[in-house]
Amino acid sequence: MAQLRLEQRENIKFCFNSGVSCHKTILRIRQVYQQSAMSAVSIRKWWNQFQAGRTQVHDLPRSGRLLRATANKRAEVRGLVDQNRCQTVRQLAARSMLGLGTTHRILKSLNFTKRAAAWILQRFNDHNKATRVEICRENLRHFRQDNTLLDRVITGDESWIFAYDPQNKQQAKEWKLPGEVRGTQVRREASVMKTMLVIFMDSKGVVYREFVPRGQGITKEIYLGILKRLCEAVHCRRPQLWFQTAGHNLRGGRARRRRPNFVLHHDNAPAHRGDIVVNWLNQTHTSRLLHPPYSPDIAPCDFWLFERIKRTIKGQVFNSLREVQDQVDQVIGQIPAEEFAFAMRRMRERMRRVLAANGEYFEYR
Repeated sequence: MAQLRLEQRENIKFCFNSGVSCHKTILRIRQVYQQSAMSAVSIRKWWNQFQAGRTQVHDLPRSGRLLRATANKRAEVRGLVDQNRCQTVRQLAARSMLGLGTTHRILKSLNFTKRAAAWILQRFNDHNKATRVEICRENLRHFRQDNTLLDRVITGDESWIFAYDPQNKQQAKEWKLPGEVRGTQVRREASVMKTMLVIFMDSKGVVYREFVPRGQGITKEIYLGILKRLCEAVHCRRPQLWFQTAGHNLRGGRARRRRPNFVLHHDNAPAHRGDIVVNWLNQTHTSRLLHPPYSPDIAPCDFWLFERIKRTIKGQVFNSLREVQDQVDQVIGQIPAEEFAFAMRRMRERMRRVLAANGEYFEYR
């Protein structure tokens, strides 16, 4: 094989000295040697080297293999990584005078893996972390004392749904055979047309959902109306989550008063903390499950339901808000009840993980 390579190099040199162009040299080498011919890239490389003044066809002497990794080199690589965690393997290899393969093996033996930094909602201080730990510990204590509590929790939140939401890079990947052309995708932003989805769910499924009219935001007045409609939906769809307590009417007779038996869970958005909302919840004796600030990682709507809905409709183009809303309703109707129950159990498990992470975002540890 080595002799065959030298022979072809001699012929390339002969063609160059004879005034044959590089393209014709490639054709002649392929015609003579056929399957054993050098690649066009190699032929062109040698032809250019002869044009630059090279006369030898043998390989030039090399410096040899770089030094093997020793304990000192391992310590040196570890020190370089600690100085700057964003360095590439090539940069580390150059600074440590090691080969790429050796540097890879050292990093692997040191249990280093390179991961992109994750975007988080808030950089917690000690007070934020203590608050998350305290609230999660209190909620877990309630779950232990009442085995039925998780089945009585109704959690809710709101999120924007776009008429067009482009697929992310992972979703746009396609299976390809060797030789097939790589697909392309136009870079586009999410559409301006969007609708606000407000949804409440429990371990059995969606209890109530509505779309906020276009041009409206979630204010405390609007949210209060949503909660009142939620109570009506609970009374119709989850009658077991209502008490009927005895009372007295203004004429001195006995009356029946409805009282919610479910436990409301929502985040700390300004509309959720409005004075008229809090007063109404107190007047109706609606129990609430506390939620720590900046904690979407323990809210089932945030860490599961919204992502489940949006992942299904990503990449689809809708011409009207009615089409978007119909598609969202269709996606919600296709989610099995078992997934809702599993998401609620995950909420409890995620609170335990908050305690284990001392209040930090546990998903990125």
